[in-house]
Amino acid sequence: PINKDIIHILYTDGHPNREAVNVYGIYFDMSIDKFYDLSNTEITATKPFIPSNGTLILSPTSGDNSWIEDIIVTPVGDVRYLMTYYPNYIGVNYINKEVYYAELSSGILSTPIKIFDANSKNIGGISEPAYSSLSVFDKYNNDIIWAAKEVEGICEIFKVTKSGSLFTLVQKTSDNIYDQWRPLSTNNPTEEERVFWLKQISYIRWDDFNESLESFMIAYNQITTTTTTSTTTTIVLELLSNLISIWELDETSDTTVIDSHASHNGTNNGAIINQEGITDLTPCYLFDGINDYINIPSLNNLLVDNPSTLSISFWFKTTSTSPQSILGVFNTGSTTGISIVLNLTATGNAAGKFRFFIRDNNADVTEYCTTNAYPQIYNDNWHHIVMIRNGASMTFYLDGVSILLTQTGFENAAVFSTFTYDLYLGNGNNRGVTYNTFNGNLDQIAIWGRALNQSHVDILNNNGNGLSFDNWGSTTTTTTTLP
Repeated sequence: PINKDIIHILYTDGHPNREAVNVYGIYFDMSIDKFYDLSNTEITATKPFIPSNGTLILSPTSGDNSWIEDIIVTPVGDVRYLMTYYPNYIGVNYINKEVYYAELSSGILSTPIKIFDANSKNIGGISEPAYSSLSVFDKYNNDIIWAAKEVEGICEIFKVTKSGSLFTLVQKTSDNIYDQWRPLSTNNPTEEERVFWLKQISYIRWDDFNESLESFMIAYNQITTTTTTSTTTTIVLELLSNLISIWELDETSDTTVIDSHASHNGTNNGAIINQEGITDLTPCYLFDGINDYINIPSLNNLLVDNPSTLSISFWFKTTSTSPQSILGVFNTGSTTGISIVLNLTATGNAAGKFRFFIRDNNADVTEYCTTNAYPQIYNDNWHHIVMIRNGASMTFYLDGVSILLTQTGFENAAVFSTFTYDLYLGNGNNRGVTYNTFNGNLDQIAIWGRALNQSHVDILNNNGNGLSFDNWGSTTTTTTTLP
């Protein structure tokens, strides 16, 4: 729930018509009169402190610029940010504007993503020619953004609806007599009566401000007789952020297994390539269940570099009820190692169950197994598993659904050394010896150095079709004309 003693602040370190501007976030706790950055670290610098004492949220690359739009705290206490990004910013000229979104959820700040292009030119009659449009969060429904967006040289009001990591844009006005650059929102439960904007005037002349507000009801009623355009934009949210490696397993020749994101290529040892894969991921590899494996020689710092958070996604198809290693490697002795095995628990073979095991140099173990058996995992159909480690806690998703886990290794493994053996895919590398060789098909194995969430899992699963790596980070836009 919202803590009303906490005030969240979004600010910049300059003005975009003078210098490159970074966007920062902090919060102020009124109950103890202290400022904090977004990692909950108190800002102890002498006030007024410098902007960079806060948490950097959005920073323009060379030649670009940025600005702030809106901030809101949801009923569950998440903080959401709207920001402006100006690619190829030139002087006092706010053109080519993009709108970016980020959120602070459960203490984790997301990577900003572009949710739509707002304008590509100066807009608007007698209005201030140098200014660009803005967007605001709906005060009644925080999953809605009201945005001013250019349509054929003028600004129109769009309703942007957030659903998980997807943003849908629907044009709501089609009347160029209104300025519509700066929408406002109240918490009125009636949608048609809670969104306003400034009439087409020089809006910075505040003496006319009261006369310049126009109710959204006017334009909302007009669209019933006006042809409008509905644009649906799908954003692939943050899948590239903190991605360590992804092996698409779509090779059609050679023994090199390509890491499509980084340089952690592997070598195929016996698996059959170019097999029919899941809908959007074909082809794939077929492992014989005897001695096939892929060795990855350059990921020996995987746990050293990611000691507390890790996410792993993979697709598989098998009929075997024997233990099946997805990946694994163990150093000599009771030291650093990681293993993901199907049909296995801490107490032995268990058809339909699966486990995640990680051990550090102190022999501390973080281990989770599925509480229930899922016999569908060996029914010769494609299935998708995502395992997410966040410290000592774990979350498993099977075919997009979070499942019940039993913790069997209770220490928080945290002190790791480099692997002295290669990480294996489709097998386990137990101190140089293969074990629990996978028997069936594997496709698109990916590892992140952070904790994914349900929205990421939904996108990766893609209704059971998988999502080609070519589409990670892409934007898909569909436009239809409404009567």
